[in-house]
Amino acid sequence: MVNDLTHRIYGEIQKVIGEKENIRMSEGEQRFGVPQFLKKSGESYQTQIILLRDGSNVDKYTINFTGWPPLEKGDKVCAHLFLATEGRRKEWVMGLQEVITWDSRDLQLEEDAYQLDKYREGEVVAVYQNLSHPYFKFSKGR
Repeated sequence: MVNDLTHRIYGEIQKVIGEKENIRMSEGEQRFGVPQFLKKSGESYQTQIILLRDGSNVDKYTINFTGWPPLEKGDKVCAHLFLATEGRRKEWVMGLQEVITWDSRDLQLEEDAYQLDKYREGEVVAVYQNLSHPYFKFSKGR
C-alpha cells in the first residue's frame, strides 16, 4: 500500500530558493485592549526547488521542502513524494471511533517532498528528511 501512495522524481535542480521566517509568540496572558508583546520563539525554513526530470527537457516540477538543505543549481536529486490525501471516517471498533484514511491522488506540477536524496556520480551522498511531513504520520500508523 505504501508504494501505491509514494512517488519518486529523479532530476537535476534548475533553481533553489531558500526562505527563513522568524516565529514570534506573545508573552503572558492575552487581554482585550492591552498591547501584546511578541518575542522570537524560533525560525521556520522553507526551500523551493525547480527540478527538471531526468530524460526530459520539459518536465519541470516545483518541489517544496520544509528545511534548508544545502542544495544548489546542477545538483542531482531524488524527491520522495507522498501522493495521498488524509480523510476520516467513523468505524465501530470497541465503540464508534474516527479512523484516518489515506486516499491516492494524482501527481501535480508542484509537490511537497518528505525526503530529498542528493546524488553524486550515481551514489547517494546525502539524505534530507522532513519529519513533520504527513508521510511519517502515515508510515508510523500502518
